[in-house]
Amino acid sequence: MNLILSLLFGFGQLIIGGILALRMRRWHTFRIFVLFIVSLWFVGSGTTEIIVSGMETCQRLIGTPDASTFTLWRGRADAALLAFTVALSIFLCTHPIRSRLFSARTGGKREQ
Repeated sequence: MNLILSLLFGFGQLIIGGILALRMRRWHTFRIFVLFIVSLWFVGSGTTEIIVSGMETCQRLIGTPDASTFTLWRGRADAALLAFTVALSIFLCTHPIRSRLFSARTGGKREQ
């Protein structure tokens, strides 16, 4: 039952995060940009959850992959999520720089 809930949670994160990310095309405010970053993180986290829970479900149902392979890929999935989180954090930190460059290029006016 826990694996089913975990898979549903992963799909929920992926769908909701994807919808939010697609709806935010312009980042006029820092708040909207942060929401965009969070929605992208939900997509990455949901994908990781689906992969790990899917592998665990396969392991319990058909016995594949074996325990060592599952542990290896679970570690890789966690490392990939960590790298994605760091990349999004760096992207978030660049927002003030990009805002100033955008503002300088348009003479301080923002597109509507």
